[in-house]
Amino acid sequence: MQDIESLILRISGREAATGNISIACVSSTHPVYLVFLDQSDAPCFVIRPANSKSGQVTHELSCRLHRVTNALVPETIGLFEHNDSVYSVQRGAEGRPWFNLPRSLATKEPWGKLRTSAIDALQQFHEGVASVPEWKAQIHLGDTLRTAYKAFCKTDTELAYPLNTFTDSMSNELDKLGVWDGTFQHGDFGLSNLLFGENRISVIDLEDFGITAMPLYDEFTLALSLNTLAPTSVNSTLATELSACIQPMKAQFSFNQKTIQALFLLHLLLRLGKWSSGKKRQPLRLKLLHLLEQYASNPDAYIGT
Repeated sequence: MQDIESLILRISGREAATGNISIACVSSTHPVYLVFLDQSDAPCFVIRPANSKSGQVTHELSCRLHRVTNALVPETIGLFEHNDSVYSVQRGAEGRPWFNLPRSLATKEPWGKLRTSAIDALQQFHEGVASVPEWKAQIHLGDTLRTAYKAFCKTDTELAYPLNTFTDSMSNELDKLGVWDGTFQHGDFGLSNLLFGENRISVIDLEDFGITAMPLYDEFTLALSLNTLAPTSVNSTLATELSACIQPMKAQFSFNQKTIQALFLLHLLLRLGKWSSGKKRQPLRLKLLHLLEQYASNPDAYIGT
């Protein structure tokens, strides 16, 4: 923490510690330091170690996404060498995490407005990503589903066999789309990675950016997040959240019901692969496994006409 504090003193132009600096370390895949100055409610800086090549790639990614998404991703100040280490420094985004939002959200109409704001932010994010040629990729969706299922079979054998026929049917459905011209997905676009300000949303946590170029991956992630985190009084159902989140893409590409069902199966299998293999995501993995079992037995209950 002393290295981080001395780095902040250097960046902010302060000559000595004044007692008005507080630092919180967020434990994710890599440490992230939130720096608060002068008792501010929101962090003034977000600092990540960038000694590794992957850390510097993430830094460059943040810079580019800030530019192409109209500042939806917070501004990155720069890379700083400090005490034989390299750090990526980003401005803190104004706004609050979903769990610090007013309790008035705990009713259906305000929750619907929150959902709409998140969907709008996702569309803006995807539009920015689509403007960068390197962030586009072709993907054969049917073969991708088959590959994801084979990988799943190696780790979850008890559930794998009953999924065999269902996966075959859904893979054949995705074959009809042929090779898809897709754009990179955020990879974890849920409420936990959004900050809500008075007039805008900020998107954070880019560690999973580019995990896939399949359509609707981020929309499905957002729907699952909304359903999981919705207050009980909202009476949220996964079917409701899915319907709302996929509507813009469904209309744009005229996806039919079975195509969307096949894409949701692909989404679940991808998230049950390497993405959730670590210890920190085991509780979520168990929930996804339970959902997969229920979904395969009755996909119409989740994605209707």
